[in-house]
Amino acid sequence: MTTTAGFQHFKVLKTWTDRVKVCSPVIQNCSEKAHFFQVLLNKRPEIKELVMTVSKGDIDIRFDANALPAQSLMTVMDALLANVVKKPQNFSEKKLDGAPQHLELVVDGMSCPACALLIEMSLKKDVQIVDASADLESKHVKVYGTRELEEIVTMIEKLGYTHIENA
Repeated sequence: MTTTAGFQHFKVLKTWTDRVKVCSPVIQNCSEKAHFFQVLLNKRPEIKELVMTVSKGDIDIRFDANALPAQSLMTVMDALLANVVKKPQNFSEKKLDGAPQHLELVVDGMSCPACALLIEMSLKKDVQIVDASADLESKHVKVYGTRELEEIVTMIEKLGYTHIENA
């Protein structure tokens, strides 16, 4: 049985064995956020069809339930919507512990601009990171902040990308 409670960024409207329909205020009337969410979710091979009504915030997804159970899909959706909704903090709002440093590393697994954007957005959410950029073509990720290299590598690897080397 699928649990439909506990998601912060959408309300479950209906679930089937291989389909879920939710409503999210995150994408409602915001085509840019909706497109970004769609690109990120469509990177998963288990997603068969994704239809959104941006004016209502409705998201209707058909998926391979054997490869990705509905509960897991909705957990992924909630995490992606959390990344879409959060904008990076301003430098003045960040509370740095120590002197910031510039780090650059090479990351494998970025296959489209949305991958680079996901890495940037995820890193910039961290209060110890002032700025971050990811370049799809060169595979370089640049970070300015007080996080140690190992912490940044862990953050990137949790997103599903692989640290190759330091640049």
